[in-house]
Amino acid sequence: MRPLHPANVATAGGNPDVVRKVGATEARKVQFLGVESYHDSSSGSERGANVIFRFSLDGIRVCHLGDLGHNLDPEDQAQIGPVDILLVPVGGNFTIDAGIAADLCRKIAPSVAIPMHYRNEKCQDFPVAGVEDFLQLMKNVIRNDVSETMLEKDSLPEATQVIVLKPAL
Repeated sequence: MRPLHPANVATAGGNPDVVRKVGATEARKVQFLGVESYHDSSSGSERGANVIFRFSLDGIRVCHLGDLGHNLDPEDQAQIGPVDILLVPVGGNFTIDAGIAADLCRKIAPSVAIPMHYRNEKCQDFPVAGVEDFLQLMKNVIRNDVSETMLEKDSLPEATQVIVLKPAL
């Protein structure tokens, strides 16, 4: 299996702690669980490894699927556990496509799904699909014209809500 590609840590600024490994890790008093996965549907032989990260902040369970390139099996889902907020790639080509992303949203059943890794005005020439294919497969979609949102545990929706944020970079 090829190693993980380095994230663009420099854009974070400051002196961030970087978590990249599979298993349990603590950074700045936050517990992370890294779940092994792949950046392609060929067990990493095309684009290497991917790590899914699950962590909790203020009682909200967050799962970032990273550059996931395949559907998850029930064992992977069990390892991830319950999720309140799911950051899910939807653009295809280098990650899962809209259909697999929608399927994962139904299986994982987060309160909020936030699509990522899709073509937008900041990366118009990138060879991935836009977010529309994913949104057509989902219900309860909110488009925010901002690049961030505030979510609180006691006000999370019961049925999955898709929140589309405005890309900042």
